[in-house]
Parts: sequence; structure tokens; C-alpha cells
Amino acid sequence: MANFQSTAVKAYGYLMTFCCAVIMGTEAVLAQLCYAGGFSVITILAVRYVMAAAIFVAVARIKKLDFTIPKAERKIVLLLGMMTVFGITVLFLAFALLPAALAILFLYAYPSLTALVAKLFFHQKLNKISIIALAFSAIGLVMLYWTSAAGLSVLGVVLALLAALNQSFKLNILEKHLPNLNLIVYNSIIMLIAAAVFLAAAPFSKSFSLAVEPKAWLYAALLGVGVTVISNFFMTVGVNIIGAVEAGIIFLAEPPTTALLAFLLFGDQLTLGQMAGGILILLAAGLPSCYSLIMAKKHSAAP
Repeated sequence: MANFQSTAVKAYGYLMTFCCAVIMGTEAVLAQLCYAGGFSVITILAVRYVMAAAIFVAVARIKKLDFTIPKAERKIVLLLGMMTVFGITVLFLAFALLPAALAILFLYAYPSLTALVAKLFFHQKLNKISIIALAFSAIGLVMLYWTSAAGLSVLGVVLALLAALNQSFKLNILEKHLPNLNLIVYNSIIMLIAAAVFLAAAPFSKSFSLAVEPKAWLYAALLGVGVTVISNFFMTVGVNIIGAVEAGIIFLAEPPTTALLAFLLFGDQLTLGQMAGGILILLAAGLPSCYSLIMAKKHSAAP
């Protein structure tokens, strides 16, 4: 019975992580729609995090949760909040210097970096399935997103890789400290930190303006509620259950989702090679969870 419950919990963790990846796959498309409707980068970042903070805080208040963070975790939560701000900022700067596809290609070095950071800094062992999955994902990402290196911005590449490195450390820190925190309270505080930083930066930006097309507010709401609230909550649940390395690999379901949405909404063409790359990435994302659940089932069936 205990083995069955453990397997069910882990399956739930995999499901939440996969759902997070699929939802996050809509971020780039929603951002493009927001920009087309008149939002600037600083405006949409401020709006999305204000929305997210308001929702998380409201849920925490309804559930009458205590906002007191354990003293030992306060510096870590502040660090994670600043890492969230730093990561999204350098990523959007990379988008301004690189074609979106190449920026995403370099960003998704983070599953491999997460595994490397886990081994070097958090002393975790990597199993063969994770290594195979990371190799598949690297090949698939190149097939799906690589276009041309001509005129490549070195600064853009550095910023995208910084976003990837930031995410890899963030996932490993989350795995270690989330068990000591209430997930709703944690997300409320992270969103409040991000909202405060972007609102403070807004007056210094000439591009900040709320005068946008009405339909752009719908896309902003989807970005703030769907991507920022739901996916972040799913991410914290998933990482808390299955750990940073396996979660990072499953997050690889995001790039194929983005590519598929771009094809459906914007008519972006997908070559056979790109489709094969997407399939390879999805295979990589599914390998650790399938292997883990199969092994758990074998152990539970053993006498």
C-alpha cells in the first residue's frame, strides 16, 4: 500500500510538471500578442506580476495562511525572488538581441545545467536515463530551433545562457528548501517581490504605458493568470515531489508546445527535421518519468 501511494504521488508530480511545461509553452506566443496589442516589455512584466501577486495573496488570505516565513528560510526566499526577477529580465533582453528561436535554444541549456549544478554543488548522482534524456534533448533542440549563426549577437547568447544558468540554480535551491515552505505563501511572496521591482522600474522607462488595445488585456490576463500563477504553482509542486533534475528534463515539453502554437496561430512553417526534433524532445521529457514509474511498479510487485 505504501509503495502504491509513493508511486501515485510521484506520478502526480510528473503530471504537474508536464502541465507546467505545456502552459509555459504559451508564454512566448502570448507575449508576442501582448506586444502586438501595444504592451512594452516593462509594462507587461509589471502587469503580469501584479496580477499574479494579487491572485496568490487573495488565495492565501481566503485560506487564512500565515505569511510568516521560517527565519532560516527568509534569505533564501528573498534570493529566489531576486533570481526570478533577474531570470525574466535577462531572458527578455536576450529576446531583443537574438531571434526568439535561438534565444530559446540557448535558454534550454538549463536542463543539462540543472543536472550539472546538482552534481557539482548539491552532490546528487545522475542516473543513466537522465543522461540519455539530456543527450536526446540537446539533439532535438538543435533540430527544432537552430537556424543560422550568421550575425549572432554574442551578448544575446551570454544573456540567454545566464537565464539558463539562473534557472538551473533556482530549481536546485527550490528542491532543497520547498519542503520547509507553504507553496501558496512562497509563490505569493515571490510574485510580490517581482511586482515591486518591475513597478519601481516602470517610472524610469520611457516605454511604460497602459494605453493598449482592449484585446491585449485579455492576452495579458492569460499571461498573468495562466502562465504566471498556474504554471508557477504547478512548478513548485512538481519540483517538490520529483526533484530539480527530473523536473528540468520534463520542462523540455515547453519548446515543442511553443513551436506548435506558433505554427497554429502565426502560420510558422515546421520542416520534417523540426518535427523530428520536437518528437525527440518530447521523448526525452518522458523518459525519466516512464522509467521511474516502471521501476516503482516492479518494486511494488516484488514479493
